[in-house]
Amino acid sequence: MSRRRQPRPHRHLIRHSIVVFHRAIACPGSNASFPAQVARAVSMRASPSPAPAPTDGPHRRRDCLTEPTFMARSTDRLLVAAAALLLPTLVQAATLVPSWTTLPGGFVDGYAAGDVDGDKRLELAIVTRGGAYFPDAATLGAGTLALVDQNGQFLWQTQTGEEFVGIPTAADFDGDGLAEFAACEAGTVDVANPSAAMKRCHVFDNNGSVLYSTPPLWLPGMANGGPAAADLNGDNIADMIVVTYGGQVSAFAGPMGSLLWSQDLYTAAFGYELVFGHPAIGDLNGDGVDDVVITGWGDGGTADGGVHALNGANGQALWSIDSFASLPGNPFPGNALQFYGQGALIGDVDADGQPEVVVAGIGSAVSAAVALSTSGAVKWWATLPAGDWRFATPVASDADGDGVPEIYLQSLSGTIVQLAGDSGAVRISTSLGSRSWLTPALVDLSADGLPEVIAGDLSNLYVFDLAANPAVVRHNWSDPSAGGMYPAPLVTDLDGDGRAELIVATWNPQTLVRFDIDDLLGFDWPAWSAGPKHAGFLDVNDTEQLLGNDPVPALLFVFTQINNAIAGAPGGAQADLQNAANAVENAFIQYLNGNPHYATGYLEIAANALDNAAAAGANATGLLRNTVWVSLLIFEQYIDRTGTIVASNTQAVSDAYSTLATARNQWAAGNYVQASATSYNGANTLRNWLDFQFSSSTIVNNCPAGPGHVYQVAECLMLDVLDQTLVLNQQSNDRDVDRAITELRRGIAWMPDVVLENVYDDSAGNQTSRIRGAIYRLGRVNGFPNIDMRNQLCESLKLATRQYIDDVAVWRGANDPNVQLAETRYAQAVASQAAGNFNTSATQYRDAFRAARAAL
Repeated sequence: MSRRRQPRPHRHLIRHSIVVFHRAIACPGSNASFPAQVARAVSMRASPSPAPAPTDGPHRRRDCLTEPTFMARSTDRLLVAAAALLLPTLVQAATLVPSWTTLPGGFVDGYAAGDVDGDKRLELAIVTRGGAYFPDAATLGAGTLALVDQNGQFLWQTQTGEEFVGIPTAADFDGDGLAEFAACEAGTVDVANPSAAMKRCHVFDNNGSVLYSTPPLWLPGMANGGPAAADLNGDNIADMIVVTYGGQVSAFAGPMGSLLWSQDLYTAAFGYELVFGHPAIGDLNGDGVDDVVITGWGDGGTADGGVHALNGANGQALWSIDSFASLPGNPFPGNALQFYGQGALIGDVDADGQPEVVVAGIGSAVSAAVALSTSGAVKWWATLPAGDWRFATPVASDADGDGVPEIYLQSLSGTIVQLAGDSGAVRISTSLGSRSWLTPALVDLSADGLPEVIAGDLSNLYVFDLAANPAVVRHNWSDPSAGGMYPAPLVTDLDGDGRAELIVATWNPQTLVRFDIDDLLGFDWPAWSAGPKHAGFLDVNDTEQLLGNDPVPALLFVFTQINNAIAGAPGGAQADLQNAANAVENAFIQYLNGNPHYATGYLEIAANALDNAAAAGANATGLLRNTVWVSLLIFEQYIDRTGTIVASNTQAVSDAYSTLATARNQWAAGNYVQASATSYNGANTLRNWLDFQFSSSTIVNNCPAGPGHVYQVAECLMLDVLDQTLVLNQQSNDRDVDRAITELRRGIAWMPDVVLENVYDDSAGNQTSRIRGAIYRLGRVNGFPNIDMRNQLCESLKLATRQYIDDVAVWRGANDPNVQLAETRYAQAVASQAAGNFNTSATQYRDAFRAARAAL
């Protein structure tokens, strides 16, 4: 299957434009504007001519006009990410083009994204079913749970012998830091065979094996529903929450699946509620534990459903509404609501600082949406336009930037409505032209902190920008043969390039389709109803959700946000915003060049400029908050990486973590400028301490062996061998000895660059290659027993390579495939060294380094 993206510059042009970018910022006398230089670079038709290689040694001269800087040697992931920063105004085609389609082998009932292998790229779990499903009347087929990678390739498929149905859920159910997937089986009511209704839900490990299963439950699998996940017992491991058609709500603790609690809604206390929907999870009572909200569709004999809030800690009722017919505010007294294929929305929709529960139901007289307080009291009641409102789960976010979220619903009739979160007033009501089974999805694709709305009908998909005036369709896709799209779209960054991918499934043929939107991705929608809690709420003030924990895409996003804000700001604030954008650009350069302390310094400059812009009337507080968040990310990563070199219990590292905690508290209190200053001062203090450690290390005959001196020990071992080789050179006139001395000197000269901040640079690679050359040359010297010398050099490579792999693993994760390959090559090198195969060992240490660097 081919992957097609929207047009991008050829990679060598991207690479060249990044070099131009660096020169335009850093080189004196560069008088062409940065955008003009980038445009000229991208418009080049031929590959730029290679620049001369640098001379050996740590003090080599870098000519900013002729030599590519480090950035030109950076990795593909960062090149693509940097290109997004450099080219923020690339024109996007309105029509989406599938990058791949795959045939999952059945009707796609649901999907969810999660990283199962730690490579920072997401896989998709897909539930497919072969039969038809309706409450208590399923025609069962052969269903599967399948896992596909970001390219649409199937990694595994698993079956339990039963039909799967509904939406899978991705979460870390066993505490290993990786995603597992939960899915439920469908049953059917058969009077002659009662056991036909008793099925299970399962949590599957990353290889498709069952991690744990629930006991048999009465019809646990339901279309447009599925298990939810949240940590209910405080052990930092996701627990699975399951609701059955029979009204049983149960919570199972990871990683073994032991029962936490169970509540039966089919009792008098809850109005004998049957459930055809899904649980929504959120903290309603403020105890720090998520609670569970269930919508019902009646007792089977009447179409009179309710809403029930259960305490997440013990399953007891917080409050329960078994009928809406007599609730205050009902515009048609006696009008009952039924919830069919729906769930609740949990979020602060009226901006009062407390979450609300919003439900939309089919009315016996009119259909309606109702907002309830944390205690279950009615806050407002909104009449919905005529239509079929089954399967209409509400979602919400602030899409227009007024500070109050909007609520979105789409009917099976194809009508999409926008409700005011604080009143329920219908602001938008429009028909998309035909029936639709899609629940809207929300995602920020424009780097403005305001989400777009994704909706569609049977054969058309639209990305609406409702913050524009008037609203516009930013992207669309049409396939008359689709026959329908279901379930809700998923939008996330599958391949880790910082840009958005959109996933939908069609009915005819039964396909899974990926689109590469090529917009910078802010808020994503990685699962149906927003995530494993199925709360359906996207909080635009959630900086962590917006920016994540990777400084590269976070810097890109913040830059784009600031850049987009300049034109619409008051005249007095535009210069400050431009200064902030320039500072973030420089922070990006310094970060990629391996200078995180400088990056935090430039972000402090940006923070002060944004604070000035806010004082001049710009809407810059959110930009300031996000910018300082990135500074905290970089500072934290700097401390983590320092701990891999000097030991995490070193006093300087402990002090840095304390400083980070102070900066975080300042950020949480809204003291953003102060937090940025604390972050920079902490990073600079750590850098000064590191400089002292490396500059003050004393080389002695017996090399130091204590923790925290890895690179000093490696350099000491090299210098000791150099001394022996110089003595050897006085005793012989062997060209290999001369060449070994040259290689050793060059390798040792590179050693000062093999320090903490140059993890992306080539210094360690040059050093490794030089020492490998020295080992080879010493092995050719005749008549001299140099086994100990070559083993000592291998030992220096062993120390330096081990440290480098550990350092890279902090950035990319120990489960990254290239990090794992580096571990394999490292183990081979250690074995070869122990066997006395020093040339082979040196080559394998070099290969281990190269594999680790490829992870970046």
